[in-house]
Amino acid sequence: MSYTIQRSAVALAGPSACGSAAHNVVRCERLPGRPVDQENVMPTANIIGAITLFVDDVERSKAWYQHVFDQPVVHEDANSAVIAFGNTVINLLHRPEADGLIAPALVAAGNAGAVLQLTIGVDDVDAVHAELLGKAVEILNGPQDRPWGQRTVCFADPDGNPWEFAQSIG
Repeated sequence: MSYTIQRSAVALAGPSACGSAAHNVVRCERLPGRPVDQENVMPTANIIGAITLFVDDVERSKAWYQHVFDQPVVHEDANSAVIAFGNTVINLLHRPEADGLIAPALVAAGNAGAVLQLTIGVDDVDAVHAELLGKAVEILNGPQDRPWGQRTVCFADPDGNPWEFAQSIG
C-alpha cells in the first residue's frame, strides 16, 4: 500500500501533563485511487515520523542537537523542542512531562542507562567522526568495522541517549 505523509502540530485539548503544548503528529493517508483492504486498515509501518527522547534540560539538549546535527527546530514550547531530521522529527521532551505521554508505563530516571540507540546512515563515517571531534562531541566508541558489514562511530547526547553514524562497508 502507498501512503502520503502529512505533518502538523496539534494542540492537546483538556487537562494533561503536557498542558496545551503542541505535539507533532504524523498522519498516514491512502493515496487516491488505491484500493482499501477491508481486513487491514492499519497503515504499513514503514515510516517513523517522530521519536521522543525524555531529557532533563530541554534548552541544553536543544542547543546540543542544533550544534551537533545542524538541523532546524520546527517547534518548541516550555516543555519540549522538536528537531527536524528529514521526514522524522526528534521531540526533546522534559522528563517530568513524559508521564502524561506514556502512563501507565514508567518513565526511567535519567541515570538508568541506555534503552535504545539511534542510528543514521552516512557515506563516510571517518569524515563524520572528524566533524564530531571538531564539535567537541565525546565519542563512546569507534570508528570501527562491525561484523555485520558496517563501520560505525557511537556518541551520546547530554542525557546519555546513544547515537551512531553507520557506513555500509560490505
